[in-house]
Amino acid sequence: MNTKDVVGWVARVWGMIYALMLAGGWLDEMRARTEPGNSDLPALIAFDRYAILTHLLPLAILIAGIAIGWKRPFWGAIAFGTYAALGVVAVWGEWIYLPLVSGPALLIAGMYVWSMPRRTK
Repeated sequence: MNTKDVVGWVARVWGMIYALMLAGGWLDEMRARTEPGNSDLPALIAFDRYAILTHLLPLAILIAGIAIGWKRPFWGAIAFGTYAALGVVAVWGEWIYLPLVSGPALLIAGMYVWSMPRRTK
C-alpha cells in the first residue's frame, strides 16, 4: 500500500465522519426547534426548509461525493471542494468561522486530489 492509497482511505473515512457531523448538526437544530413550548407552526415549517437547505441537501451531496469518489477521487474532490466554497459564501463577513466551516472540507478535498491517479505519458 503506497502513500496515495493511504491518503485515499483517510479522505474516505474523514469524509464519512464529516458527513456524520453534518447530520448531527441537522438533528441538533431540529431538536432545538421542537422542544415543548415552541408551537409557532409557520416558523417551524420555514425553519425546517432552512435546515433542509443548509444541512440535508449538502449532506446528500457529500454522501454522493464519497460514494462516487470511492473509485473516482476526482468527484470526491469536486463534492468537498464545492461544499468548502459554498461554506465561504455562507459565512461571508464572519471570517472567524471560516476555518471551522470550510477548513475540514477543503482538507478532505485536497486529500482526494492527492489520491487521484496520475496519467503517465
